[in-house]
Formats: sequence, C-alpha cells, structure tokens
Amino acid sequence: KKGTKYYVALCFGYNDSDSVKYSEPVTATGKTIIGSITGLTQARWHANSEKVYVTWDAQTAASYEYVFMNQNGKTITSGTWYTNTYTHTISNKKCYSFKVKATATINGKKYDSGYSETIYLFAQPMIKTSNFGSSFALNISNGRLTLKWDKVKYATNYNVYVSKKRDSGYVKVGSVKKSKNQITIKRFNKKKFKKKGTYYVYVEAVRKKNGLVSSSGINYVWQYKNGKVSEKYYFGDY
Repeated sequence: KKGTKYYVALCFGYNDSDSVKYSEPVTATGKTIIGSITGLTQARWHANSEKVYVTWDAQTAASYEYVFMNQNGKTITSGTWYTNTYTHTISNKKCYSFKVKATATINGKKYDSGYSETIYLFAQPMIKTSNFGSSFALNISNGRLTLKWDKVKYATNYNVYVSKKRDSGYVKVGSVKKSKNQITIKRFNKKKFKKKGTYYVYVEAVRKKNGLVSSSGINYVWQYKNGKVSEKYYFGDY
C-alpha cells in the first residue's frame, strides 16, 4: 500500500541432530512509494496573532513541498517543510490558498505524491460582541438557542455546531446561506436547550469555488454556561 512503512524480519533454519533450530532474526524497515496527500485542512485561523495553521495526514515522507498563495493562485512563498503542520502570517481581511506534496528518496531515486488539491484559507466567523467584548450575541430562551456572527467576505455559507464539551462531540445543528449571519436552533440531540445548562458553540464558514470546498476550521468556541457566555480556545482534534 502506498505511503506505508513495513517492518520485515528474516531468519533461517538448520538441522541439528534430529531437530531444527533457527537463527536470531534480522530486522529491517521498508517504505513504499509515497501516496497522495489526504486530510488537508485549515486547522486554525488565529485572529489575534494573525496566523493561519494548516494540517494534513502525515506521510512516510522525508519532506513536504508547499506553495502558499493568494486567493487567485499567485505564489506568495514556497519551499520545503518537514512536518505535516504549516503556519504563516496573514491578514484577517484577506483570503489565501495552499497546496502541498510529499517527497521521498528511495534507493537513490526521488519520488513525490503530486500536489494536493488547493484549499482556500480565510477567517473563522466570530460571534458578535459588544461592551468591549464582555457581551456576546448568543442566548437561550424558551428552549431555543439564538446567535449572530460577523460575516466573512469569502464564505458561501455558514454551519453552526454545538457540543456539551469544549474539545469534542460537536454536532452540526444548522446551516444558512452567505446572505445571513444569524440563526435560531430549536433542538440539540433531539432535546430543547436548557437555560441553566452548559453548551459550546462555534460557527464555520464554508467556501465553495471551482469545485473546491474549503472550511474556516475551528479555533474559537463560545461557552454558554447558565446564561453567561465567554470565548474559549479549542484544543481538540481536527
């Protein structure tokens, strides 16, 4: 299977009187020709430090070659990377694009996976705030959750996710077109929302263009706890 590391052990047997004995095994590892890049996604858009983090599934490769571009595909920077997570400074008001390929040299010959599909990179929607960041447009009333967020210029639609835990268990509970930036959710896991309860909420912006679907990822989540809302960082898997 491409992109897989295998471990091999070899030993030999010989006759000793009426029994067969075996040598200690000799072990080695072998890499197959690298496979295609999978799992490429924008993990975090960090609005405060203005950095974007991109990740993909690790390969049995010696290195990766990346291209970081503007939204129209013009190269900003390119080079070699040695882990499956890439970071770059950004402007919160702009959209970027990114592609990567894995490379490895096997028995003196260089192989590569070919470039991945290009993904767009853009800001995660922030839930609207007021009073210098102390109040958020997220509320539970009459068993329903309502929220509003700041629009993202490059989004074609928005998805809303809810969980009972900060770093796992998120369920998609609603979706709206790019023209809207608010939603009312009636149920979560087939139950009404409880005003005296704890929930975690985030909004995902999705960009669909030229047959490609890209996501703003998840860096910020909002904790609703007994009527109070606060902004948190997400530390779960991508």
